[in-house]
Amino acid sequence: MKISFLLVAAIAAAATSCTGRSEKEVPNFLRIDAGVMRSGHPPMLSWPHLADLGVTDVIKLDFDDEGLDTGALASNIRVHYVPLQPAAFLGIELDPFSEPDRSTLQEIHRLVTTIRDLPTRTWLVHCSNGRDRTGLVAGMIRVIVDGWDKRRAWQEMLDRGY
Repeated sequence: MKISFLLVAAIAAAATSCTGRSEKEVPNFLRIDAGVMRSGHPPMLSWPHLADLGVTDVIKLDFDDEGLDTGALASNIRVHYVPLQPAAFLGIELDPFSEPDRSTLQEIHRLVTTIRDLPTRTWLVHCSNGRDRTGLVAGMIRVIVDGWDKRRAWQEMLDRGY
C-alpha cells in the first residue's frame, strides 16, 4: 500500500513536470492559427521558447507595471506596445474596459491589418491574464484576418474566458 502511494506520487510529480509547470510556462497560451498565438503575460524565461516557436512580433496590451517584455527584446522579438486599460484598475465590474482612446484602437487595427498583410511574421498577442484585452484583439484578428463573422468571433471570445 505504501509503495503504491509512493509510485502514484512519483508518477504525478513526473506528469506535472512534463506538462510544462515551470517558470517557462506561458499562461493561457493558445495558438490561434499558424501565424498568431495568444496568452497571458509570458514569464521572463519563456521568451526563448516563444522565439523557438517562431514568434517574431508581440502585441503587448498590458502596461509596464503589469510586466515587462524585456525578455522578448533579448530574444530578438519586436514588441508593439499598445496598452489597453483593464477594468480592474478602474473599479468597473460589468464592463471589462473603459472606452479606449481612439488612437489606441487605430493602432490595434493597424497591427491587425499588418498581421493580415505580412503572413511571414508570427505574432503573439498578450495582456496580463490573456483573457479580456487579448480576447478583444484575437476577436479582431478572427474577423479581419481570418474572415470570420462577428458573432462567431464573439462566441470564441466568450468561450476563451472573455
